[in-house]
Amino acid sequence: MKKENMFSKSKEEISEDILKIAKRVLQERGITGNLDLMNPLNEEGLGLDSIGRLNLLAEIEKETRVELPEECWGSRTFDNLFSIIQFIYESRRITKSEY
Repeated sequence: MKKENMFSKSKEEISEDILKIAKRVLQERGITGNLDLMNPLNEEGLGLDSIGRLNLLAEIEKETRVELPEECWGSRTFDNLFSIIQFIYESRRITKSEY
C-alpha cells in the first residue's frame, strides 16, 4: 500500500486501507473468513488472539502513520475495525482543525 498522509483521506479511503491491512495480517496468521468492520478483534470475532491483536494494531500504526494511544491497546477502546477507523478519522479532523 502506498504510504500517504491519512489526514488527506476520506473516511471511505481510511476504511479501505484498514481492511487491506487487517486482511493481510489475518492471512499471515492463517485466518480466513469474512472480514466485517463490526466483528470483535478477539478470537470469537476475527479470530485474533491477544498477540495477533497487538500485531494488527502495530501494523495499522505503521501503515497509516497514526499513533494509536497506548492506553487503548489493551482495552476495549479498539474492539473492532470500525472503532479504529473512527479514531483515525476523528484524529484527522481534530488535528486538521488545530491549524
